[in-house]
Amino acid sequence: MRLPIASIALLMASALGVASAQDNLVAFGICTCFNPKFDASCCMLAKGFMMNDGNVCDTPDTKGSITKFESCCTRSGGRYKCKYGYRDPKHWPPSDTYGCKA
Repeated sequence: MRLPIASIALLMASALGVASAQDNLVAFGICTCFNPKFDASCCMLAKGFMMNDGNVCDTPDTKGSITKFESCCTRSGGRYKCKYGYRDPKHWPPSDTYGCKA
């Protein structure tokens, strides 16, 4: 299959645009702690924000913050679940959350 040079250039430019948009995104975690529910205290240790609509902690990154949340939940005898995602760093903290300070 032969593509004209203009088509190849357009495909490359569009791929670069997607890559540069993804480079601006920040990885984060959404975590919760089950049995017992110590989400807020573990979220404080992770420097995250609690969601207003449930016991879910929105962490600032996927590095140390998720590890801190997981170890806090485990130490208290709980089980945790974390999911990963990406967001624009301008949208931190999320609008539907509240923060706690120790």
